[in-house]
Amino acid sequence: MSEEQPFDLVGFRTLQRLAARNFVPLRTLAEVAERLKVNQNTVHRLFANEPGVVVICFRRKGKRVDRTLRIPETVFLRVLTRLAKVP
Repeated sequence: MSEEQPFDLVGFRTLQRLAARNFVPLRTLAEVAERLKVNQNTVHRLFANEPGVVVICFRRKGKRVDRTLRIPETVFLRVLTRLAKVP
């Protein structure tokens, strides 16, 4: 009988290789606001409906939905380029 590697070990190595190749850092609203020198509310308005932004929702009973945004570096650069263009 041949010994098989545990699936977890194979899966972990595969995930490591994929993460090394395709890793895109996610930025918080505070980090982006600091880089752009604007208020966090401004950043929220700029990126809330932008494709590629990770939106994490938390439901709270009897209250509005709490949303947390994570902005990938690629989306940040795309919006920055779009805003920097002079018409």
